[in-house]
Amino acid sequence: MVLRTCRAATRAGLFPLGKESPTLERVSVESPRYRVLSHKTIVLWAVVIIAMGIGLAVWLLLAYGREDPLGAIRTAGTVVVGSGGGAALLLAARRQRSAEIALVQKDRDQTDVARAHALQERVAAENRADAVERRITDLYTKAVEQLGSDKAPVRLGGLYALERLAQDNKHQRQTIVNVLCAYLRMPYRWHEPEDLDPLTGDAHLQERQVRLTAQRLLAGHMQARSAVFWEGMDLDLTGAFLFDFTMVEGDIRWASFKAATFMGNTLFLDMAFPDYTNFKEATFLGDTRFIGTTFTGDAQFEDATFRNIAAFGGYLKSQVVSFAGQAKFQGATFDGQTSFSEATFNGRAYFDKSRTEKPATFAGEVSFWGAQFKSSANFTNTTFADKAEFKNVFFAAKKASRPTLDATTNFRSATFAQGIPPEVAPFLDRADL
Repeated sequence: MVLRTCRAATRAGLFPLGKESPTLERVSVESPRYRVLSHKTIVLWAVVIIAMGIGLAVWLLLAYGREDPLGAIRTAGTVVVGSGGGAALLLAARRQRSAEIALVQKDRDQTDVARAHALQERVAAENRADAVERRITDLYTKAVEQLGSDKAPVRLGGLYALERLAQDNKHQRQTIVNVLCAYLRMPYRWHEPEDLDPLTGDAHLQERQVRLTAQRLLAGHMQARSAVFWEGMDLDLTGAFLFDFTMVEGDIRWASFKAATFMGNTLFLDMAFPDYTNFKEATFLGDTRFIGTTFTGDAQFEDATFRNIAAFGGYLKSQVVSFAGQAKFQGATFDGQTSFSEATFNGRAYFDKSRTEKPATFAGEVSFWGAQFKSSANFTNTTFADKAEFKNVFFAAKKASRPTLDATTNFRSATFAQGIPPEVAPFLDRADL
């Protein structure tokens, strides 16, 4: 039965000749051997039994016929009839055995049919899965090809096609995010609208809209409370050119904005960066605000440039910025007003000069009002070119009765153009005073 089923499946094209399904096990087609009494055996035993019965009857007649002829005849007849009954029992046993074998074979046939059906279903499921994968691949390929079009509407269509593909296929989301990030990393030269070439200006403005759309798609799907939240995504926007970049209530596992250029105002509101976050060498050309943002991993801002306002925190307690890991601002340049008010530095905070990095430079007013440095706070050689406020600042080395080795505060050789704040005087060398 199994052999017939497998042959039928082969003829139907489910199992190509000469090949085996990569996911299906071999099915045994060897049938079990059942022993049934043959006709010759039954006839032979019947003859033997009847012959023995007749022989016994003859012997009874010869031995007891003279003494009790009638009794001997009855006994002999009974023996002969019993011999016939024995032969009939052989036939009944054969019929019973045949019936049992038929039932067993029926069960095996049903099992084989069920197994063959299960195999067919598995093959069909694999074929459906392959069809789905092929469809996803085709959609992905076409969408990426649209991104390479020289027409902005076609590129926009490619972006939305990729978004829809990622929304419907969870395992494709990181790949789609990588493609959107790669598009934003493509070279782009900024031109003011009045400086645009009349012949190419429209194309330049259209490309700007395409990039803004890519940014909005990324930001929308990184929003943790959104119904379309894509969890556990990594963002690689290294060297990207971004316009008015805004991310609200986002949750990003890992992010790199290294050497990125932020044109216009930048806002990170109620963001969570659970892992490593890199803003090294980034340039912020407009106002920049990190409000209610939590950096669980290390936050790197080395050699970053802030041209205008740089605010790490808001006006409410719920809007403060928290650095759980190391906060590195070595070599960073703050040209405008800067605020770290009530920011919490649980890890080491570096604004100092190191072997490979320059110290941070604050060209405008800077406020660390109410900030908490619970570990190292190193401002060695840092330059404060304007007013610097450190009121109500908590320094672990100053407050702790027995500070740990990494809980040190250092303003050695720091420069204060508007005078040394009294709160930091204890952490300066006497020569600096």
